[in-house]
Amino acid sequence: MSRSKWKLNILNNNLNKNILLFKRNKKNKIFTWSRDIIIDNYFVGCIINLYNGLHYTKFMITDLMINHRLGEFSRTRKPFKFKPKEKQKKK
Repeated sequence: MSRSKWKLNILNNNLNKNILLFKRNKKNKIFTWSRDIIIDNYFVGCIINLYNGLHYTKFMITDLMINHRLGEFSRTRKPFKFKPKEKQKKK
């Protein structure tokens, strides 16, 4: 489902400045906490470190990520794993 047209894209001015600096020279690292920013065309090719509550997740923006939010690509919860059952000792 697409975003309503009357709602504007959420953009962070500080993040936009960092992305423009990254495009000029690839040495700058982009760290952000804001997971609600919608990925735009000029984000493509940038490497972003996104905070998920525990540590920073590093990922590169591709064409397929446009119009999605940054938070969709950084998990905040551990995947659930079933613990193996212990075999009972024979008496």
